[in-house]
Amino acid sequence: MQHDGKTLTKEQREKGYKTYARIETVMDLCDDKIQQQQAKKQQRYYINVAKKLDKQGKLKWISPSDQQV
Repeated sequence: MQHDGKTLTKEQREKGYKTYARIETVMDLCDDKIQQQQAKKQQRYYINVAKKLDKQGKLKWISPSDQQV
């Protein structure tokens, strides 16, 4: 189930930003949009994107119990 994340702790938000960044970076690597050497820089970029989306209320959060294994 998606939610707005208003009840998340700072640590949970940071973990979510990093997860978002890792997923986006891996997708860029798979699509040959970036080289492996650029991955760390791209992850920092996506962390900032996630924070910006969160501040705008556009980042959707998924409850851990809803995640598929």
